[in-house]
Amino acid sequence: MSIYFRRKPPTRVRDLSARLNVKGKSMSIAILTWTAPTTRAEVPPRPLSPSEIDHSTVFDGTTMIGTVVGATTGFTTGTLTPGTHVFTVTVTDTLGNTSAASNASTVLVPVVVAAPSAITDLVATLSP
Repeated sequence: MSIYFRRKPPTRVRDLSARLNVKGKSMSIAILTWTAPTTRAEVPPRPLSPSEIDHSTVFDGTTMIGTVVGATTGFTTGTLTPGTHVFTVTVTDTLGNTSAASNASTVLVPVVVAAPSAITDLVATLSP
């Protein structure tokens, strides 16, 4: 006996335009949040349930910096270097279809300026 499975034609996952934002930053770590897509990028849009989302991939510029599983809607970066960081996210469904990149969300990590040197000539004098 043979069993055959018919695969549906691929459909693109809806893009996340205007949904990614940097919720907060502490020192040089950014917390990214977004809303998971609920439809597919086709006309008319078909629903996309959270169980159909395999993972989301997070990018800093063109460098992939992490992946979250399922319909997770947040990511905390590792320590960021000083400078501008431009984050985007793509979503991949369980059939392997990947969305276009989300909107870009940017943070600027300032260069930390060193503290002033310590005073080295402090003198105490007893007052008469």
